[in-house]
Amino acid sequence: MYKINEISNQLGVTKRTLRYYEDFGLIESTRDDTTGYRFYGDETINQIKLILLLKGMKFSLKDIKKVISSENINELSRALHTRIRLLEDGIDELMIAKERSEKVLEYIKRGIVRGKTLDEFLNQIRILVSREEDSDIGKKSKVSTEITLVDSNDKGNKYEITCKDDFSGDEITIELQDDGSVTTKVT
Repeated sequence: MYKINEISNQLGVTKRTLRYYEDFGLIESTRDDTTGYRFYGDETINQIKLILLLKGMKFSLKDIKKVISSENINELSRALHTRIRLLEDGIDELMIAKERSEKVLEYIKRGIVRGKTLDEFLNQIRILVSREEDSDIGKKSKVSTEITLVDSNDKGNKYEITCKDDFSGDEITIELQDDGSVTTKVT
């Protein structure tokens, strides 16, 4: 039997995380009635290692709980197949977002925007995005792009280009101003 400190140090997991796993029903400990210390056996240590492995594969705690509670290799196999499919879908979505970003960057590098106003450049991006949405890549894509005029004053216009991956919920916002300044925010 091992104390929570020993397991925390050995596996590189905080004591708080171990307590959370216990409260969530993923692992069990025994307690010393006199000291209140938590103790973990070898079987629990193996469960923690499995939890960490599955967390590293981006499994949710809910899915990990299903796998652990079933104690069935078929459940683990099914969960892994599902996870691989979701990861592949996510990779496809990221590749589409990467391709779009590269196309916009290529426009900038080739000087297509040289001498053009920010409005003209953003119109070109709108055309690019609408063409992609009409293409086969766009039909597969769950990445949406929105261009918004957020401010207009005597200094010029300020636009936001927001690309959102509807699959993962990731969002990238790029703010462009007529003076050429660019701000990027990832949420």
